[in-house]
Amino acid sequence: MSYMSSHGYNTGRFIQKQGFDFVFVECENRMWRIGKRLAAQHFSFHDYFSCRTTLAFVKASLAVIYDSRTGTGNKNAVAKPFYFARKFESLVDIDAITLAEEQAMRDRPHVNTNDVMFNVTFVNHYKADIDGYSVPFSLMAESLLSMHSDESDFISLSRIDVVKMHSSAPHQMIFTMQSRSSATPLQLLVERKMVSNIVSPAITNGFKLEVIMAGMDIDHKEEFFRGITAYADLKSSPTVALRWSRVAGLGTTVNETKTSPGVRFTWRGPDQKAVATQRLRPYDSIRGMQFASLNLQKLNSTNLKPGMWNVVVQTDVEGSSEILASVWFPVYSTEDGALFRSLVRDFFTVKDSCSTNCSSTTWSTFHPDPKSDILIGYDKVTQTLV
Repeated sequence: MSYMSSHGYNTGRFIQKQGFDFVFVECENRMWRIGKRLAAQHFSFHDYFSCRTTLAFVKASLAVIYDSRTGTGNKNAVAKPFYFARKFESLVDIDAITLAEEQAMRDRPHVNTNDVMFNVTFVNHYKADIDGYSVPFSLMAESLLSMHSDESDFISLSRIDVVKMHSSAPHQMIFTMQSRSSATPLQLLVERKMVSNIVSPAITNGFKLEVIMAGMDIDHKEEFFRGITAYADLKSSPTVALRWSRVAGLGTTVNETKTSPGVRFTWRGPDQKAVATQRLRPYDSIRGMQFASLNLQKLNSTNLKPGMWNVVVQTDVEGSSEILASVWFPVYSTEDGALFRSLVRDFFTVKDSCSTNCSSTTWSTFHPDPKSDILIGYDKVTQTLV
């Protein structure tokens, strides 16, 4: 049996109580099972190695837990250490990697923690010469270019990258493209618009709805959307995510091991007609999240149309249909260029651009990144990549 189940903690409360929230992001079926032992992270990193430029692994020793409920601990934990490994991904949280790097290389001058790029993360999402030509992404890039400038003619899209300027910064997109106005590649810094409405106070069964968002390729393990462009068509499976918080002093019928209440989803097409309904049960999440996806291709309907779709969230209380929130998201069609461009304008904003000055623009992939750039290779003398 797991430690959490036997002690009645939900994931979020357990992690916060034991001080694991900064290092661990999973428990129960989404993290490790520690059997009948009482164990916790010791916080002394003793080994560090990197897998890729943006990934790192930390192996940590496990020591004793003192549980305030039972007043007991595992005295044999130190005598019989256990080890586990977990991938820390900079796109999720670069701070854990930063601490491990500082610890592992504290006696070496090769990591400059004061460099402006030290906490910046880049992850490639699409690359034309590897992934092949993409009609949706090219149409998206062409639409973004028209939003940026009416004087530039689009030629081609070469890549899309995700950039995160620091651990608490939002995920942003970098579209690298070629236009007829210049031989130098143009980069656009782009953000998604979250089009939603929460009906205050949005409280049901002792929980308050804090955030509602729609996206693609949900990572249930890390609880964020990996489909950074959120491109969806009538063959896709869009996901709507909610984030809840427990309201102190209010009663609830939800089991204490869960972090969200039961609610109902109504999915609507562009004509505002309901195409599907879902009932969501209480869920156990690290961050109070709750998710539901809809496979549009498997819907028993022949009248589905692209456009601006939405989901209405209602209470799941007998005799009540109170609306808590709504969220809108685009469903594209590459066969309707005018609709495609309209949806891009509705759901994206161009924050910045660069061309000849990209090498001095910190959000650009052309800017030097000392922590990730390998200029020569492995140096046997310093035993590092240089």
